[in-house]
Amino acid sequence: VNDYAAVAADPHNTINGYLHDIEHPEYGPMKIVVTPIELSDTPLEPSATAPELGQDTELVLIEAGYDWAAIGALRESGAI
Repeated sequence: VNDYAAVAADPHNTINGYLHDIEHPEYGPMKIVVTPIELSDTPLEPSATAPELGQDTELVLIEAGYDWAAIGALRESGAI
C-alpha cells in the first residue's frame, strides 16, 4: 500500500488523471487523489473541496427543524 507521497510521485497517477490540483479556500493549492473509477458521463474532477469542520452546521440544523433561537442556544451552551 502506497502512502500519499508515493502516490503523488508516481507518474502513472498523473498521466491517468488520478491527481488533480485544487484551490482550498484556507490552505491554498493542493493535489488531491480522485477516484480511479470512470463512469461514462461522470468526470473525475472534484467539484469542491471538503467543507471545514462546522461549515455546514447551521444548514444541517435548519434542515433538521431547528429554528435560529434554538441554534443560538446551542452555540451559547458550547454544544456547537
